[in-house]
Amino acid sequence: DKYHLSETDACIQATEGEGPACDTSCKPGVCKTPDPPLTPLEIAELNVTVYDPNAPPTTSLLPWANLTSLASYTPYLYSGYRNQMAVFTILILEAIRSGHGQFMIQSISMKDTYGSNKQVPFEELWDVPHWNSHYPKLPRLVYSDPTIHDQFEPGGRGPPKDADGKWTFVNGTRIPEGVEASRPAYWGAHHLVLGGFMRYSAGKGPYVGPRRSANPADILMQQGALRIHPDLQAVYDNLMESMKGEDGKPLEYMTLHARVEPDMQRHGVCRDRKVYNLTEIIRFVEEKWPDPPVPAVFLPINREVLEEEGYPNKKHPEKTNWIAVENLRVLDDVLENGLWGGRVKVFRFGANVMKGTKYENRPSISGSMISYFIALNCKIFVGTAVSSYSHGIVTTRFHRKEKENYEYLPDGLHHWTPPDMRLPPPFEC
Repeated sequence: DKYHLSETDACIQATEGEGPACDTSCKPGVCKTPDPPLTPLEIAELNVTVYDPNAPPTTSLLPWANLTSLASYTPYLYSGYRNQMAVFTILILEAIRSGHGQFMIQSISMKDTYGSNKQVPFEELWDVPHWNSHYPKLPRLVYSDPTIHDQFEPGGRGPPKDADGKWTFVNGTRIPEGVEASRPAYWGAHHLVLGGFMRYSAGKGPYVGPRRSANPADILMQQGALRIHPDLQAVYDNLMESMKGEDGKPLEYMTLHARVEPDMQRHGVCRDRKVYNLTEIIRFVEEKWPDPPVPAVFLPINREVLEEEGYPNKKHPEKTNWIAVENLRVLDDVLENGLWGGRVKVFRFGANVMKGTKYENRPSISGSMISYFIALNCKIFVGTAVSSYSHGIVTTRFHRKEKENYEYLPDGLHHWTPPDMRLPPPFEC
């Protein structure tokens, strides 16, 4: 008022200058947003790719000497497919949180748990060059180098110990007392990491994003940074080719993940959310949609596991698992006769789809991955919060803006991811 200026003019006059802060300038065009400074990982990439013509490219699995690396303390992943991937997620988020630009791929081989029970190298199942192309948003997955990683022993549970219980390196030198391994660093016993994933999925712990949201790196993984190996992709493409309609176009389909195998009957957690009977789950679906919403249903059930208890025990009839017997009968019936009175075709792909491929000796883990990605790309998903497999599909579909997802409970189907849901549901079982 003293200088007879309007409030707007006074503001403009007071904030005019060379690039005032964005939150203080009120003159359009004056505010300048400076480019964010390069992160240490971006600087490391520039130093390698620009100034070292002999350095391996970003997409390579060969390590860079100017980046630190993290390795899993448990030297491989185990349990079911989705539990292995939950552990992998937290290992990667920890590498990012602790500033490591590389992760030792030899410490995260996967296990063919329900098949051969053997380990499978991670890079034989996943497209690692594609993953590495997302550096520095994701750490590079790399092989060990005896010079860069002199404290790493592939296949060992952390650095080996000598007879006195002291940490040693593969070259025989000792780590000084009180000093932890750093070439690479080690972190993460499997069972503890899995507990960390449950905390993370509930919006707790050090890895969550703003307002308890998912970590941006996790979202990037689920939106396509983590994709199956090209050889597995070829198997997937062949299967999807077989799912075309009479007009030659791909069929829209529903995924019904009915987790009714015998091991889930004995799984003691979240019993109040379980439905053990396949007939009941099918009834819920057909009541929800009196007219079929799709021409086909994908039913990823582990028939081989169901068969183990799916027949009457003739020697000890009192030990017969009658729930498994009935579920196997219903499974075979719907595979032959379909759903909705035969109007909808039902299909499943077992581990036998790997016969004749490089994965035929590791059929369970590779088959689970194929089924998972088929289940993921459906029009409608129906599953159970008791299963980490179902939960992983729902979370990924949520981040891909696919919210036609339903959970079956003892009282029927419930919309698992309604349109107004801001965060994906936590994994609590």
